[in-house]
Amino acid sequence: VTVSGLSYVASSLSPATCYRVRLLASDNAGNPISNPVYVYSNPILHDSTAPAAPVVTDNCSSLHTCVRVGNTIYFLPSAAATVRLTSTGTDPESGIASSSFGAISPATGWTYTSGTVSGNPASKDVKWSSSAVASTLPVTVTNGAGLSSGATTITFIPDPNAPIGTFTSPADGALV
Repeated sequence: VTVSGLSYVASSLSPATCYRVRLLASDNAGNPISNPVYVYSNPILHDSTAPAAPVVTDNCSSLHTCVRVGNTIYFLPSAAATVRLTSTGTDPESGIASSSFGAISPATGWTYTSGTVSGNPASKDVKWSSSAVASTLPVTVTNGAGLSSGATTITFIPDPNAPIGTFTSPADGALV
């Protein structure tokens, strides 16, 4: 294959197959250099598989103003706070390059900027105010081959009410 310029995109590669690339330089007229130097790459693994949806964790247990059940975070709107979401992905072939934290929807009462964060794990802060409404926020990861996962969607639900409970035993006035 002859390549002009500084990059080349290989096509028709087999998935999960290692390739080595050999480069030989020539001048603009096509004349090979007089003392050819062959450059070999490290093995290149062709990755055609998207990563799995990320695992998204939070710091609710240290805040005392929110609690998580599955992928739903229940929060106390009267106690404005910031929760940190951390995305961790896995990809056995090319690794995870970044996490994308999508738009929060609806955004009423929330302070947050969507975007992509490099590295794995990756974190973003989400802040709610007393006017925050029930919202969702999708999180995806992208692997080293540029393939994106499906989303893990975090749902935020305002819970302004204190828990209500009654004791049925022991009876009122009983000695225990």
